[in-house]
Amino acid sequence: MNIKELLGKRIKTLRAEFKLSQEQVAQKLEVSVRHIQNIEYGQVDIPITKLQLLADLFKTTVSNLVDYSNFERISNCPFDELPVGVHMSNAEGKIIFSNDTSTRLHGYTKEEVWGKKYIWDFISSNSAKEDMQSYLTYLRTERPEPKSYVHKLITKDGKNREFVHDWKYIHNRDREVIGFLTSFSPTS
Repeated sequence: MNIKELLGKRIKTLRAEFKLSQEQVAQKLEVSVRHIQNIEYGQVDIPITKLQLLADLFKTTVSNLVDYSNFERISNCPFDELPVGVHMSNAEGKIIFSNDTSTRLHGYTKEEVWGKKYIWDFISSNSAKEDMQSYLTYLRTERPEPKSYVHKLITKDGKNREFVHDWKYIHNRDREVIGFLTSFSPTS
């Protein structure tokens, strides 16, 4: 069974458990019923932002919705081709996606990160971690235009490296912040 089929089967099972019709799920995701059918049959990829909406609908997390131990990636993702690290996190800062470059930069595998790490878990000092948490809360509640954020991260092998992070909001259809798309790269 491939990635799309595994995820489609999981969504179909949850939809039945929650007694939701395909029409209700389609409305939540703002897609056609046919698209939901294609998802459930494993015929199409699901964008990561739609996974967060599904997780909300099924009152779970993306990491519970998607059993990452069964596969390495959600789909062939164009983010994996970027020369910068990319993390997608939920509104609380838990990482729900990271690209291949991020694993090369910080040394952790996707299985070690997805659904298990927060964006501040890689920061070297406790005060900088608290600053990052405060900044994330500020972004989520005040919703200013995000600014670049520079700080030191600890790689898996214990090295301190300075990175610059750039942020973008992920919104639901009501324009509520449901997560962040973060790109990061070394400063030198």
